[in-house]
Amino acid sequence: MLGFIVSLVLVTTLIFSLAPALRATRVNLTDSLKEGGHQGTAGPTGRHLRGALVVAEVALAVMLLIGAGLMLRSVRALQRIDLGFDPTGVLTMRLSAPEATYDTPEEVVAFYQRVLAGCGPYPA
Repeated sequence: MLGFIVSLVLVTTLIFSLAPALRATRVNLTDSLKEGGHQGTAGPTGRHLRGALVVAEVALAVMLLIGAGLMLRSVRALQRIDLGFDPTGVLTMRLSAPEATYDTPEEVVAFYQRVLAGCGPYPA
């Protein structure tokens, strides 16, 4: 999830920073000054492009803000769920029998039974 968010941020940063920069390198200053009057803008097409980029940027920011709010709400709701037991002091782990040592399913079952026999009940 974090990787997706970081890549999304990088892509949007590149798009919204490179598009105006590339557009600025192709501007003919003489035509720009004639079209824009005293403002010195890139003309109506440049204003439309800039306006579209601003609208898209604000829309993405709003979507990310709404998504973050919904995610926080979901995390809070998950933290309030009654698990039906007290998870304090509980340890979980994954254990797999090495395939090179245990060839048959019976040997694997015997391995797990030995492991479980060695794990006695611990006081709470």
